[in-house]
Amino acid sequence: MDFDDIFTILGEFGNYQKVIYFLLCIPSISAGIFMTISVFLLGSPKHRCVIPGYDNDTYTTQSVYHENLINNYIPPHVEKKKDYDECHLFSFNSSDVTFDNMSRPINASLIKCTSWVYDDSIFKSTFTAEQNIVCEQSYKQTLAKTMFFAGVLVGAFALGVLSDVIGRKKTLHLSFLLMTASGVAVAFAPSYAIFVALRFLCGAGNAGVFMTAFVIGMELVGPSKRKLAGIIVEYFFALGLVLLSGVAYLIRDWKYIEIADSTRISEMAYKSRQERRG
Repeated sequence: MDFDDIFTILGEFGNYQKVIYFLLCIPSISAGIFMTISVFLLGSPKHRCVIPGYDNDTYTTQSVYHENLINNYIPPHVEKKKDYDECHLFSFNSSDVTFDNMSRPINASLIKCTSWVYDDSIFKSTFTAEQNIVCEQSYKQTLAKTMFFAGVLVGAFALGVLSDVIGRKKTLHLSFLLMTASGVAVAFAPSYAIFVALRFLCGAGNAGVFMTAFVIGMELVGPSKRKLAGIIVEYFFALGLVLLSGVAYLIRDWKYIEIADSTRISEMAYKSRQERRG
């Protein structure tokens, strides 16, 4: 007897199968969250160079005096797409400089800056701003995102094989553990290298969670219901995007966004496991 023939006897999508399938769809929420969370972790707020000698400089203009200093030292954006040039400042001798009617120095040279202030009106804090991976270092943002999806690729292969060796259920639990542990640890990453390594592990765990749960769900229902089951699970993925946007809107600090989503996912996994046991 073929495996699919058993469903003609037991039923293709009975009440018990629906309950278990629903619980298996919950991990797809985490897949939606972690697949796009880098938008908030690695978001690049508006920024400009720090004004030399101005200790409490902020992106937001503090006073008329502060505005004049900004005009003195910060060039306007060449294409006027942003408020300021984000990577350069004027260098001049204050004893013989001449300013135009916009308070900008005439014949001053442009130099690259090494410290920045960031606009916090949208993002209170991002990893990009904390580590100053902007301007010449901006490629690191793309590299970090790429390494996450490299982890997804590795996890899909490695954990896919592992699920055939030790079983789907054990692999699902292991993937949840890997994703949650690395997700929480990302919020405490002290350096760029550690951040990227942890995001790689998070990507691997994320792939294992989604793929294993998806396969179990497909194996749980009869042949005629698998197309429907394959579609429904994607709605839970989309729900993850909605939940992430809500959390990011309320919190707006990359560390707390990461912790909130990682711990919430761990809680959902624990409840799902307890309900399956019940």
